[in-house]
Amino acid sequence: MNFSGKPEQKSMDLTQHPNAKGFEFPTDVVVIAVGPATLEFRSAVEAAVTLAGAARTNVPISTRESRGGRYLSVHIPIHVIDRQELERVYAAVNAVPGLRFKF
Repeated sequence: MNFSGKPEQKSMDLTQHPNAKGFEFPTDVVVIAVGPATLEFRSAVEAAVTLAGAARTNVPISTRESRGGRYLSVHIPIHVIDRQELERVYAAVNAVPGLRFKF
């Protein structure tokens, strides 16, 4: 029990759930990175994805500024062959200066 008197809930490893479904590779995914609303950030995210070796799809890159104009989300559609390639792309994007969030 926790301090509230309720039983503690154990975290669930979704990969072990019988109905769990992850990506089936090869697949198309959209990498989304959020950072400062600058051209430099957008360019750095694009460069990171390219340097990681990801193949771009025919869908164009899109961006969206936050309501206050302080942040920019960059959406880059890519085609990945396997989980290792996807992890390389995420690692490269994670190294982009100013990155606030990625998914």
